[in-house]
Amino acid sequence: LDILVKSSTAEIVENHPCVDRIWTLDPFWMRTAKPTRLSMMWDLVHDLRQQRYDLALELRGNPFNIVLVALSGSRWRVGFGAQGLGFLWTSGVPYDDSARHEIERNLDLLRALELPVLFNKPELFLSVTARLEAKDFLLKHNLLRQSSIVCVHPGAPWLPKRWPQERFA
Repeated sequence: LDILVKSSTAEIVENHPCVDRIWTLDPFWMRTAKPTRLSMMWDLVHDLRQQRYDLALELRGNPFNIVLVALSGSRWRVGFGAQGLGFLWTSGVPYDDSARHEIERNLDLLRALELPVLFNKPELFLSVTARLEAKDFLLKHNLLRQSSIVCVHPGAPWLPKRWPQERFA
């Protein structure tokens, strides 16, 4: 399993035992601080085409991403038929905008291929170093023996998605 992500999110999947290769791209349409040059994107498309992927899934429905997947040369291209570009999919899936968790919505792409969904709970695979750092932090703050801990991450790289500071208690 290979995955293409923004460089700022690659760390989240780098220890996943099912991920063989992580491709990174910081496209201009993702509002990144250092967007990838257009020539680098064409190099990526070339490299993806050389892999001769059988299947590509696109989870966001972003028109630029849809075109990127279409250019990848993947035999089967599956994604949400968003913004009039559904014709680029070999299997377009209607986007369900009901109040469902994003994980369930994304798993609809697998269901559309009649693939079994065996597990639908998110899981993070931490490195040994990260586990030790977390344990040290919990020990330092006398939290190691707590039955439950709530963690809130209010940040986001894109300003409109950030929780405003004045709304914190």
